[in-house]
Amino acid sequence: MKIEIAIVIGRFQVPKLTEGHRFLIDNAIKNSDECVIFIGRTSIPNNRNPLSFASIKSMMTEEYPNAIIIPIFDNPNDIEWSKDLDRTIRLLFPFENITIFSGRDGFKDKYFGCFKVKKIKGMKCVSGTDSRLKVGKEIIHSEDFRKGIIWKSQNQYKFVDMAIDVAVIIDNFVVVGKKNGYSKYSFCGGFVDIKDKTLEEAGIREVKEEFNLKIKNLKYICSASIPDYRFDGVNEKILSSFFIACIDKKELENLKFNEEFKEITKLKIVKKNVEFIHEGHKQFFKELLKKGVING
Repeated sequence: MKIEIAIVIGRFQVPKLTEGHRFLIDNAIKNSDECVIFIGRTSIPNNRNPLSFASIKSMMTEEYPNAIIIPIFDNPNDIEWSKDLDRTIRLLFPFENITIFSGRDGFKDKYFGCFKVKKIKGMKCVSGTDSRLKVGKEIIHSEDFRKGIIWKSQNQYKFVDMAIDVAVIIDNFVVVGKKNGYSKYSFCGGFVDIKDKTLEEAGIREVKEEFNLKIKNLKYICSASIPDYRFDGVNEKILSSFFIACIDKKELENLKFNEEFKEITKLKIVKKNVEFIHEGHKQFFKELLKKGVING
């Protein structure tokens, strides 16, 4: 008689196994001689996949010490992912009977392998996303909680914050603003929003938000790393793309600044005015000088 092997697949990106997780795994163990739990993995940690494989495996082995825990990496192609899964299973169990236990209807639509899939009925599905959102809103006043936050900050990937800066040009002048807390002028701009589809769209949005001007036909000039005291000594930096947009005098009538600024002005694009520009934006002003930018 062949040995029965139960396969359970999931991400299990939760602080503790849910009732639905336990119901699925318990049924798999009950109906097999051995249970293998595949943990879905991504190459880059994110808010959907914050826990490492080692962390999830530790949680699993606490409740299911006899289960075999194996990572299975993501693949954007469901067919290729299914082949990877089947290949791994057959390497481990070349002759045994294999059954994949599923708690979701959608799994059958994504699995294109050769093994039987058995959906467990009566399973109470708890969204891992909802669980993580709930945890994300909780602040626990304990040493372990503070240690966890510090650990995350010390082990995060180095990354770049994408920004956009726009020189709004009219004739041979550029519209600049003096932000609250600063003594020199900056171009209009800010961080790229996750909803922005392009850098140009981000630039158009920023100019409307900060200067109340409608612009179009942005022209890319250059990009540069922007020094910012908020990021000194940390694992991230700002990389900004610099564009120009020319407007006419009629549009300039709509000019007004938002609460980020205390002053706004038109500055002539000449060498002597570099000294009035904020340190992080001086390189962009020099690019305007170099290219001899004027409206029209």
